[in-house]
Amino acid sequence: MATSLERAIRQLGGVPRDLGRLLSDTAAFVRYLLTTDPVAIGLGSLSAASGVAARGHCNRYVATIASARSASEDVTLAVDIRGVDIPGRYAHFAKRLEVAPRVSTRVQFEYDWNGKAGFLVDGAPSAPDAFSRGSLGGSARYAVTAALLDARGCRLDLRTIYQELSP
Repeated sequence: MATSLERAIRQLGGVPRDLGRLLSDTAAFVRYLLTTDPVAIGLGSLSAASGVAARGHCNRYVATIASARSASEDVTLAVDIRGVDIPGRYAHFAKRLEVAPRVSTRVQFEYDWNGKAGFLVDGAPSAPDAFSRGSLGGSARYAVTAALLDARGCRLDLRTIYQELSP
């Protein structure tokens, strides 16, 4: 009996610490809800045509940039591809864009997983402004991340999707 009582007291010893964390996290959440920081431009969505990417084939992705600004904005859409279980970046490519005010801009990009990347902006094909590529670690799960950067290179928003790479 004494052993189970001692065990119960030890387990309850963590309750004050857990309550402190809960209160701290709740306060942070409330501050987040009450923020007055305006979100004027960001990534509305990121999607892939398929959950499985095929090496050597055109794999299509779509990012939507939503702008509530009253003037055009110069931004960069930067794409990073990293292995989920493999360290390091596999590929990076980016495109500078001018986003019109108060609209959503659809940007399609393609990657063949062999080194060919391209963008389709307002229906016009365009080569990336920057491109680098490492080596694949075999068939695995990959994270495809699109980052929206302002003209100074500061990150405005970020979205990630995951894909399996077929052999």
